[in-house]
Amino acid sequence: MSTKAIIMIITFGVLAGIFFRSISMKPDPQISLKNARLEATFSRPGQPARKGSLSANSSGAAAINSLLDKHRGRWKRSWITYAPAVVVNSDDFILNIHRNLLILNYRKKNSSDTFTQVVSELTEKEFDHTSKSILESLVESPPEASQ
Repeated sequence: MSTKAIIMIITFGVLAGIFFRSISMKPDPQISLKNARLEATFSRPGQPARKGSLSANSSGAAAINSLLDKHRGRWKRSWITYAPAVVVNSDDFILNIHRNLLILNYRKKNSSDTFTQVVSELTEKEFDHTSKSILESLVESPPEASQ
């Protein structure tokens, strides 16, 4: 085997190793709600969505912080698109809370347009507590006028 072929095989092996290591690494998003401008939307099939703002120091934001802390290290990458349920967003993340699943799209540090999506299983108790806290803290926006 020629030296050129050996170099190509080694290069391919190194690049493949880097690629597979990067996709297999467990993501650990670092989300801060401090000073974040939060918007929340409650979507239910067949009903108008409830929308409003959420203060970063509200009980709803505290419940989100607690939930994100509990799920640290339990995230998995996902490329699936999910329907909206209870959605909280800011400039740097979108958190979609389903009855049994958390879906987090977040902007990595030092990245302007690239978002990464991760998911984590959610208990019904976590869903009930978090969605109730968000709803109670929501400062609702006036309904949009229909055209």
